[in-house]
Amino acid sequence: MTAGEVALSPLARRHTTVDDWWVTLGVGAALIVTGLVMITAHVRAWKRQRQDPALDDFDREHYRARYRRRLQTSGLIALLGLLIPLGDAPFLWRQGVRISTIFWLAILLLTVWIVLLAIGDIVATRTHARVALSRIRRKQRELESRADELKRRRSNGRQRPQE
Repeated sequence: MTAGEVALSPLARRHTTVDDWWVTLGVGAALIVTGLVMITAHVRAWKRQRQDPALDDFDREHYRARYRRRLQTSGLIALLGLLIPLGDAPFLWRQGVRISTIFWLAILLLTVWIVLLAIGDIVATRTHARVALSRIRRKQRELESRADELKRRRSNGRQRPQE
């Protein structure tokens, strides 16, 4: 070993085999494709929702925020697909254990952030659904009350026979 070379640990030597690269590249490619497909789906959905005349400002704002959250999550999934193969690359492991550890901790933090965004999206969607359902129920009660009022008017103040 010359003065400029770094001794590879058994762990680092394991990461220099070609077989490991195929698995890592496959996982990375799958994540990249998944992220890009999700981005495309989110963009299409937002274009439809943005132009939907039936939506009020409350719903449109929810869909805009959901679009931003999901676009960020999908982009980060694609980024994760790029970073995972880089983290398994021999050149990174030759930098030393500290650099490799920092890199993988960053990937772990990115993964945690993606999970937190997903949980936030679930909570926001559930909250929006509850509010929308309560608005629908309130409107239903208003319509039922109005229908009852119209039925009473049609009877000209007479008591309707019991059915």
